[in-house]
Amino acid sequence: MNARPLPTASTALVDVEALETATPNAAANAIGHDFIRALHVPLEDIRVQAQGLHLHMIQLDSAAWVGHDIERCGVGADPAQATRSGMYAAIAQIIRATHWRTSKLDACRVADYLALPGVDAALGDLVPILAEQPERRMAIVSLQELGGERTLAVPVVLLHPTFLCGARKDPRASQDDFDYHLLRRYGSTHSIAAAPTQEEALLLGMLAAQERMAAGMFAVQGLALRQQCYLRQVDMATLPPQIRSLWELVRQREGHPVHLFDISGRGRVPTYLACVETTAATALRLTAGAGFTCEHAATRALRALLKAHEFTAWSGRRREGAAARGLPRHEGLLGMQQAPQRPYGIQNIQDILARGGFEKVPFGRTMVPVAGSLGGRIQHLHDNFRRSGMTVWLARYPSPRCCNDVACLQVVLTPFDAGFLLLNGVPVSLSLASLDAAANDG
Repeated sequence: MNARPLPTASTALVDVEALETATPNAAANAIGHDFIRALHVPLEDIRVQAQGLHLHMIQLDSAAWVGHDIERCGVGADPAQATRSGMYAAIAQIIRATHWRTSKLDACRVADYLALPGVDAALGDLVPILAEQPERRMAIVSLQELGGERTLAVPVVLLHPTFLCGARKDPRASQDDFDYHLLRRYGSTHSIAAAPTQEEALLLGMLAAQERMAAGMFAVQGLALRQQCYLRQVDMATLPPQIRSLWELVRQREGHPVHLFDISGRGRVPTYLACVETTAATALRLTAGAGFTCEHAATRALRALLKAHEFTAWSGRRREGAAARGLPRHEGLLGMQQAPQRPYGIQNIQDILARGGFEKVPFGRTMVPVAGSLGGRIQHLHDNFRRSGMTVWLARYPSPRCCNDVACLQVVLTPFDAGFLLLNGVPVSLSLASLDAAANDG
């Protein structure tokens, strides 16, 4: 199944499909449709546009399962790829939400939790927040180390940010009396992926985790510490034809300048950050893309930007400007969440752009060999995380019993350091020690 041929040329549209998946689109979509039919959940696959790329809006009438409908935008070089992109994003959400609504939760006294092996090193800058409530109890969940035998207990709220949000009515958490006011903002639903196979889901989740880690390094080393080696802007004159076509499409749809930053840093995984520059401070949009070739990474970043734009525009038209229920929260790249420091993160980027503070670099600076199998590409990502001092942990979400098995998991990186804090919109002053370490590392 891993023997799908690699692209013979530097073709952005081919890279995405051939480098990320092993199951053909037709088979994957059949599995996805069977899964959704078993839930008795109506599905709509709405074709939004087919100019240059195919964009499909996937709607699941999933209120009976998760309390709300799910809408996701899929993008692809053809209709089958666009359907797959949106449908499996929706499936991931329904599996995850069903799991948290039905799973058994265990609560632990915080002081006892902090004494568990590995917790202090893994949670890093979160430990002082937990230590403020030593006698309270909080729900925890175990993660499995990728490629290892270790497990790590973490607070449920780090994987499920809306856990016990508002009125405490969850009978499964009756012993949980922790005040999650501060800790909740560190929670993330990022790096969750569903796919026909475990390898495909793991690879997609790890790519998303790489994007988040690289964006965190860019935020700390580049925006906060202004280290020039982390402030690299791609010279658009050097874009290969396929990426230029995609960039021009995104720029046309956005109606504003679109920048591409090289945020690979010192890693060996090409990673780019796409940025739409607008005059409105609150409208700046950022999406990251990691890949196994520079074309692959840039395609992911620009496609993500296009998806975000089209989803917002489509939802506004369909609901006459009202906020779409089930709208995916664009979590946190560079503190871009709903947080007091959101203007700070945006202002930093705008200031550096205005004064020409980004070094212009050619496209394709990070060139690495591409492994010939999904397993080899997963190992490449894993090695890159290890070189960065990160440990990869997995939370696996089982499919509902009525359905065929679709792989669904969430990738979590530890330790939680300054890059993670700033990435989630938390004031950097909470992590001065980690910032000092970052400065010394630079």
